[in-house]
Amino acid sequence: MTPIKKKKTRAVTTTAQVATLDALASNISQGAKRLTTKERRQQLKLRVGGVDTARTLATLAIRYKVDSTVDVPAMLQNVTQLEQLQPLLDSSTNLTEIVHDKVLVAAGDTWASATTIYTVLQRMALDDPRLADELAPVAAKFAKKKSKGATQPAATATASTTPATVTASVTKP
Repeated sequence: MTPIKKKKTRAVTTTAQVATLDALASNISQGAKRLTTKERRQQLKLRVGGVDTARTLATLAIRYKVDSTVDVPAMLQNVTQLEQLQPLLDSSTNLTEIVHDKVLVAAGDTWASATTIYTVLQRMALDDPRLADELAPVAAKFAKKKSKGATQPAATATASTTPATVTASVTKP
């Protein structure tokens, strides 16, 4: 049995695109380590209008000479970085959603086709032992899985159950 080969043109394009994204990520991160989930949770969140508020407070801190308590130039540098990176975040989030949707659809369509083929071949394998042997390695992927939280089947009625609880009464109007 000869397996079907992958298309090379799509793979080359995807590889080049991944390399471009990796280079962009490296350029933006400038060696900074990624935050852990815990660190992300612990970060203070900027409120709506927070950039304007920070600029106003920077101006007031300098004017009233309380800029020694907080590094105002560093805060303003963070504001600039935020303003530069936000459009990139918006665009990359959109890209991520597009790629996710395309992967989801491709995976779903692939599995629908694979399921159809398996069903047809499984029926044919009833009369063809060689085909049955060749299908054996993939059969486990189509085995029914137990759902999470599945309960045991209800117990059958016992001899102590009275007919009154099993049969329904019918009354005529």
